[in-house]
Amino acid sequence: MALITCKECGKDVSDKAKTCAGCGAPVKLSIPKKKAHPALVGIVALGIIYFAFGGGKGGASKPAAPSAEGSRASAASCAAADLTCLGNAGVSAASVYCRREVEKLAKYDFKWTDGFLESKFDRFRWKDKNSGVITYLGDKVQFQNGFGAFTTVTYECDLAKDNKTVLDVRAKEGRLN
Repeated sequence: MALITCKECGKDVSDKAKTCAGCGAPVKLSIPKKKAHPALVGIVALGIIYFAFGGGKGGASKPAAPSAEGSRASAASCAAADLTCLGNAGVSAASVYCRREVEKLAKYDFKWTDGFLESKFDRFRWKDKNSGVITYLGDKVQFQNGFGAFTTVTYECDLAKDNKTVLDVRAKEGRLN
């Protein structure tokens, strides 16, 4: 606790007080502003100039994040019987198209427990190999029960060969083994 001088009456007042005890004037603390270090300002300015004039174009050759459109294009390059290739190509589409259908299965509230960059579906398997239907499985959601408690749920989503059409969605309590 430090004492400061009141600007109105000149008496010593605690820096924690809101008003002066002598005159009732509000106590205003004058905190000196810190100036930015000149070297730091120079580094930031050079960084801005570097990226403004195209120095950061190195990331342009990196592949874009997988999307539903990209998964259909990569699914087209897979063999019809290659489950690993088709499943990996369709995981992002399943996360997009099946998410809302899984949420509809909750009687009360739900909450997703997956991370921002984590996939909602960990596994996949054939539902019908002849027609190309793949079932995607996950356990990254919790459904609320009638008592208000959240329980982890295992969910399955059947996605057609076009990686757009959701054929069926199922859920049951428990985790994937």
